[in-house]
Amino acid sequence: MNINFADQPRWDKIGYIWLLLAVLFLLNVSLGGSFLSLLLAVINTVLGVTYIRITKVPYLVVSNKTITIFRRLIGKKEISLEQIEKHEVKERFTDLILKNGQKSRIKHSWITKEELTQLHKRFEEYV
Repeated sequence: MNINFADQPRWDKIGYIWLLLAVLFLLNVSLGGSFLSLLLAVINTVLGVTYIRITKVPYLVVSNKTITIFRRLIGKKEISLEQIEKHEVKERFTDLILKNGQKSRIKHSWITKEELTQLHKRFEEYV
C-alpha cells in the first residue's frame, strides 16, 4: 500500500517562493554575479520543483513485513511491522512505539483521512 503526501497548498506556495528566489539568483548571475549565485539558483530550483511535486512522492509504503516512512527531502525510515509494539493515535499524529523503545511519528495532515483509516486498520492487524 502506497500513501502519497496529501495535497497541501502551502507546499505549492513554498515551492513557488523557492523558484522566485532561483530567478533572482539567475538575474544576479546575468548581471555579473559569482559562481555562488549560480549554485544557489540551482539549489533553489531543485527545492522549488521538489515542493511543487511533493504530492506525487510516497509518504508511507506499507508492505507485508515493513513500513517505510519518507521524510520529504531528508531520507526515509524503514520499520519492520514485527518491531511495532503498539500505536498511539493522537489528534495530529500517530506514534508508532517500537519494542526497543524508539518512537516514530506519522503526521495526519500529510495523508488523507481515508488513507489514515486504512493505515490504522493495517496496524491493528499486526499489533
